Amino acid sequence: MHIVNLEEKQWIQQRIESNDGYLVFEKDVKQHLLERLTAAEGLEKHLDSKYPGTKRFGLEGGESLIPALDEIIQRAGKYGAKEIVLGMAHRGRLNVLVNILGKNPAELFDEFEGKAIYQSSGDVKYHQGFSSNIMTAGGELHIALAFNPSHLEIVSPVVEGVQFGPDNRGAKIKKEKK
Repeated sequence: MHIVNLEEKQWIQQRIESNDGYLVFEKDVKQHLLERLTAAEGLEKHLDSKYPGTKRFGLEGGESLIPALDEIIQRAGKYGAKEIVLGMAHRGRLNVLVNILGKNPAELFDEFEGKAIYQSSGDVKYHQGFSSNIMTAGGELHIALAFNPSHLEIVSPVVEGVQFGPDNRGAKIKKEKK
């Protein structure tokens, strides 16, 4: 921490490190979170060892994104969501494709090795989009990761276009609100 005042530093440490009963997880939930975290870290280590020096914008240090995103998706499904459209920059994107959207790791490895059967857009692997259906406690949920348009600030309008474009159900919602 970059806090100089010792009293302030101790106060924030106490706030962060105490859980006051808010985050009490059952054993099976802890096991699931550990599995998701291990999968995220395992993919990063594999890509780093098998493809050293290859540009991949890994998730190192941010692996907790995977169990957090998984939990958000599961809760969204539990509360009745039927579709999620995600937009994100390149950092950690490959991990999200595999460990959240369920992209086959072998397909990802083929892309690294130049053996991919199809290259839909000709864009780099860490800009690719993907979609799949995920089973949640509330039923099946469609999740799509929009293509990253290279300019980091531009992914939000892309997601809005996907969600509220004329070919999507979001357009119907938008028209009904008028």
